[in-house]
Parts: sequence; structure tokens; C-alpha cells
Amino acid sequence: MEQVNIVKKSKQFNILSNFSLKLLAMLFMTLDHIGLLLSENADFFGFVTNSPVLIMCDVFRILGRLAFPLFAFLLVEGIRHTHSIKKYFLRLGFMALLISIAYIVIIYGLQMNTPGGNIFFDLLLAGLAIYLIEKKKWISLLALLPFAYALFCTFVNAFEHVGVIHWSRYFPYFLRLQYDIFGFALILSFYFVYKLIPIMFKTETFKNLDFDAYKTTNEYRLFANGMIIAALLVINLVWYFLSYYIVGLQYLIGLGVESWSIFASIFILLYNGKRGYNAKWFYYGAYAYYPMHILIIGGIIYAIIMLA
Repeated sequence: MEQVNIVKKSKQFNILSNFSLKLLAMLFMTLDHIGLLLSENADFFGFVTNSPVLIMCDVFRILGRLAFPLFAFLLVEGIRHTHSIKKYFLRLGFMALLISIAYIVIIYGLQMNTPGGNIFFDLLLAGLAIYLIEKKKWISLLALLPFAYALFCTFVNAFEHVGVIHWSRYFPYFLRLQYDIFGFALILSFYFVYKLIPIMFKTETFKNLDFDAYKTTNEYRLFANGMIIAALLVINLVWYFLSYYIVGLQYLIGLGVESWSIFASIFILLYNGKRGYNAKWFYYGAYAYYPMHILIIGGIIYAIIMLA
């Protein structure tokens, strides 16, 4: 009777579908990019420190920290449930190319400052790492290549921030990961959560539990969400200490800003494991939205600067 009650409660608690999480991630991402593009071009507008607009930008940036954990979680969910992993990676690669083109237009065409890094490279490389880890024998070792690229981006960005080297002309920002090793580790940790859960249920405590049947319950979904949240907290904690003790890392994703990403836990906890609305127009529109919204925001800011 007790188990039935727990399942009933979790069913009422899990209210957000994959579609809902995607909408939230897109919203937080948009706010983040509005705040970042405005603050990056503050000199053009004459914004002074602590002005209301820059304070608003800081708030938008904080809200924007919730976007990446949601996208990372959705990536792992997508890899787990996709019917064609090759087509999935092809879409991510195509989007990475479009984002690079959008950044090239903004940086070299509009002559505007823009954030470095291409989030679709984060998603693509981490996804490829997961795909390779699933392979057998020596092929799984190739997963070290995406990891090495993420580590390289991290050190290049760290050294640039402390003024040791300047590689931007040789290694453009739009070819780099946006979240460095932090984002790579976060996605991999979400993936390994789903590998860890079946192992946990093979222990003596759960030996009489039918795990395959349990996976269909809302109680399992709530438990998995809790494990994902634990991974998010651990990665944030590790990054905090690394950033605190290693010179340069604190200037990347940062101590004060990226820590807000833990509040994405609220929405992950409410995830029900269902796809939700998935019409074709939204499915492909969600991919197109990323480069389009960057170009639109950049274009509006550029037009304001030109008309000022």
C-alpha cells in the first residue's frame, strides 16, 4: 500500500514533459543572449556600471544559467530515445555549422562583440563521446578525443583570460566549446547516472524488485530525476573548487554566475519522462531558433547603434 501511495504522489508531482523543458531552455537561453549581447556592447550605448540596464543584463545572465543544464539533460534523453543516432548527430553538426556562420556575420560583418563558444559543439562532442563509450573494445577509447578537445578549449580560454596567450585569431571563438570542460563533464555525468541506476538496483536491498517493471513507474522517474540533480550539484561543486584554486578558471564560466545553474534542478525534478507536443514544425523550428534568435538580437542591437 505504501508503494502505491508513493507512485501516486510522484505522478502528480511530475508535470513537465520534454517539450516543456525545451521551451524553458529556449526561454532562458534567449534572456541570456539578450543580456550578454547588451552588456558586451555596453560601450556603444554608454551604459555605466550599476545602471538599471546592466543590472537587468545581470539578471538575464543569471536566468540564462538555467538553460545549459536543461539542454544537457535533453541531449542525454534524446540520445537514449532516438531512432537514428547518426541523423541525430547530423542535425547537431549542421546546427554547429549554422551557429558558426551566425557568429561570423555578427563578429566580422556587423563588427560587434559577441560571446565566444558554440554550444552545439558542446552538445555534439559530448554526444559523440557517449556514442563511442557505448562501443566495444578499442573503439571506445576514441571517446578520449572529444574529451581532449574540451580540455584544450578550457586551457586556451583560461590562459587567454589571464593574458598569457592570445589565440583568438588562430583558434576562433566560434570553433570553441561554450562551456568548456564543465559542460562536457555535466553531460557525461547525466549519461552515467542512467548507467549507475541499474547497478544500484542489483544490490541486496533491491534484489526482489522487478527493475524492468519499476522503470515504467513514476516513482522511478522521480528517483532518476533526483540522481540527475545530484550529478548537477556534484559537477558544480567540483567546478567551484577547481575555479577557486586554479588561476584562470575563475574567469571562464565563473564562480558567481554558473553556480546559478543548480536552480535548473527545480525543472528537472518536475520532468515526467514523456515527449509531449512534438509536431514537425516545432521539432525543426527548435533547431532553427538558435541561429535565428542570435542574428535577430544582434541585428536589433546593431540597428540601434547605427541609428543612435
